[in-house]
Amino acid sequence: AGEAKQDNKGKGGKKAEGAAAPEAERMDVSRLDFRVGKIVAVEKHPDADTLYVETVELGEEKPRTIVSGLVNHIPIEQMRDRLAVFMCNLKASKMRGISSEGMIMCA
Repeated sequence: AGEAKQDNKGKGGKKAEGAAAPEAERMDVSRLDFRVGKIVAVEKHPDADTLYVETVELGEEKPRTIVSGLVNHIPIEQMRDRLAVFMCNLKASKMRGISSEGMIMCA
């Protein structure tokens, strides 16, 4: 009986690996919308000590507001007038009450 349990565990592990492989094959990185943008303004988030609120020019009609958690990593002076890579096709989400319209990937 003990061997049967071990066999089931082994089979379960193979199924989990098999399930992950097709998902990885279906991943289409061309769906990711990465763009280079310029941070034209940056300020600390009024309600969070570890968040910046950035205004970013991405070549669109109006600049985007992007909230990032880089306060402990990059001084505010180094964020201003900086080029960075942004992921732009994310659903807007509120971060402590301010809508973030993308994600900074590097600064």
